[in-house]
Amino acid sequence: MGLFRGRKLKAYGREKGACRGQGGAELWGSLWGFTLVELMVTVAIVAILAAVAIPAYVNSVRRSEQAHAVEALLRARMELEAYWADHNRYAQTLTLLPSFESAIQGKYVISLRVWADGQRYRVDAVRADVGDRLHLSDNETKPVVDTPKALGWSIFQWLFE
Repeated sequence: MGLFRGRKLKAYGREKGACRGQGGAELWGSLWGFTLVELMVTVAIVAILAAVAIPAYVNSVRRSEQAHAVEALLRARMELEAYWADHNRYAQTLTLLPSFESAIQGKYVISLRVWADGQRYRVDAVRADVGDRLHLSDNETKPVVDTPKALGWSIFQWLFE
């Protein structure tokens, strides 16, 4: 007689009856796992969602950073006009303006160019890593985006433009 007399050998839990559900019905085929096709469909759906969501997220982050640069340009204009009211000419450097201790505002570098007579100015905001450039001068009412497509590709622009 052998060593396993009277015992059932388990083949890694796969013998008949190893996986039973309620009422004793065998669940071996239906709830054991996912098929390769199901996994591939899931991966495809996640990839499509990521292809839409990631560029949209990156674009919205860049737009918010650009809004920060627009705010810095408008603040510079307000402070330049206040400087004009006090000195009858525009400030020659950004450091003369109260809120510009540094030219770096967020991810943008702000620069000021004043004409020799001190009667005109242009403020630029440049983000070198994406090539985005905005400016505001004394005769413009709102900042101008010099490079509107610099902030990146969006699937929504591709679909709807």
